Amino acid sequence: MVLLLACTLFQVLCSSSSEWSAAAKQQALAIARESVRAAVLGQAPPALPKRLLPPLRGRSGVFVTLSVNGRTRGCMGSLFPSAANLAEEIASAASMAATTDPYHKPIRPQELPLLQISLNVVKGRPWIARSISELRPARLGLCVQSSRGGGVMLPGEARTASWQLKMAKLKAGVPLNQPVQMLVFKTVFISESRIPQNAR
Repeated sequence: MVLLLACTLFQVLCSSSSEWSAAAKQQALAIARESVRAAVLGQAPPALPKRLLPPLRGRSGVFVTLSVNGRTRGCMGSLFPSAANLAEEIASAASMAATTDPYHKPIRPQELPLLQISLNVVKGRPWIARSISELRPARLGLCVQSSRGGGVMLPGEARTASWQLKMAKLKAGVPLNQPVQMLVFKTVFISESRIPQNAR
């Protein structure tokens, strides 16, 4: 596993899940960081570890968020898996978050040491919420779907159900008064906590 860039303090924070060992969390974050670095520097995608730890061998949707000083610099992912395993899913989402997020400018090389990476790994199968009263923005993500597109709000991104639904519709380009299908989902949250070298 490659060491994270400019990291003097590293700690993994994760919602409780018996499947995720500390080593698996670190491996997932290392895959994301190496993929971000390669994408930003215009290098070939890095090879995945030969020995993937569970649950990285399985398949799951995932969202990768890149932040600098608490400000989101990129976020991409998918509710449903399309890659052979979760490791590949993380690598792809991380690369896209760094370079192709339509809401943020691409990550610059000088930002690499400052980036904090977090993962929301989709847990279980999403299900349909029949009304806004079934939304739980603090612990459930939301994906709205319509003929015009889709938009996602991750768990914890909104304080109220009405705001979560409004922002998901705006992301999807859907008029606020237009009915949509609402899919809610659980995630396992994994994040770095670190002190960049230039902040010591």
